[in-house]
Amino acid sequence: MNIRVSIIIVNYNSSKELFNCIKSIKRYSLDFTYEIIIVDNNSIDNFDFVKNYFKDVKYYRMTFNTGFAYACNYGIKQSHGEFILLLNPDTMIKDNAILKLINFFKLLPNIGAVGPIFLNKHNKEYLPYSIFPNLLRQICEVFYLKSILKIISRTKIQKERLEQKKYFEVDWLAGACIMIKKRLLDAVQGLDEEYHLYYEDVDLCHKIIKNGFKVYCEPNITIYHFGSRSIKNNYFQLIFQRYRSKLIYAKSYFPKMNILLFRMIIIFGLIIRIALTPLRYNISLNEKRTRISGYKSSLLLYLGLISLENKFYDKI
Repeated sequence: MNIRVSIIIVNYNSSKELFNCIKSIKRYSLDFTYEIIIVDNNSIDNFDFVKNYFKDVKYYRMTFNTGFAYACNYGIKQSHGEFILLLNPDTMIKDNAILKLINFFKLLPNIGAVGPIFLNKHNKEYLPYSIFPNLLRQICEVFYLKSILKIISRTKIQKERLEQKKYFEVDWLAGACIMIKKRLLDAVQGLDEEYHLYYEDVDLCHKIIKNGFKVYCEPNITIYHFGSRSIKNNYFQLIFQRYRSKLIYAKSYFPKMNILLFRMIIIFGLIIRIALTPLRYNISLNEKRTRISGYKSSLLLYLGLISLENKFYDKI
């Protein structure tokens, strides 16, 4: 049997969300052949009930948390579909979204990847795309300039076509739901496994565009995305992995002079966050300590005192 799409889901301590995700896939995937591949990154919660309920799903368990990119690549290697859908366990499919994504590839030549618009638990839309990271974006993030960040994250054409409910080109799409042809993924050698968490989707879209293909967002396709549950309260990893991935990305794509400026901007921002976090009144003392630890470890990374190769640094 020819498989049209292989759905790759990387799971980490998200068994309840994973169950609902698979259930939604099966509800809206009646008109095409597919396979579901779960790669579990050594979760500590018990997801045996998911395996027992969905016996036709393929399950692979890693012996340690290998990171999102590695686990995705592992799942892709086990797949047999024409298309690959990378999907987070904290998503839910609605209204034949997967079939619509498949059909989108018939519309235009040189489609490299396509993704939907996300809905949160309140049915409010939020956008899973942006322009590629640059120095201006880092400056806005350092100084908490969210209003300016929103303006520079979308082009005028993107905003217009979003209002008109027409598909549009983007620089990158969130890896929570992105469909790509398998042969293109093979051509770009999959996701870069140097990223443990964050920015692997940005990097992947960069490689797709570099190979002459285009990345699209289709606002007429929507799915639910409830946000990261598996690492939600691990503030150290949330902070350290984000800053580590930022640096990997900058070294890969920024000009050398910009890398130096980028380091200086981030170092300044980290010092501000270390100083201001103890003053925050809306978080617990334990969260303050964990966040400060993440900022301090990230600062050491940007000062060159610890190596990028250390994916799990938590000595502060």
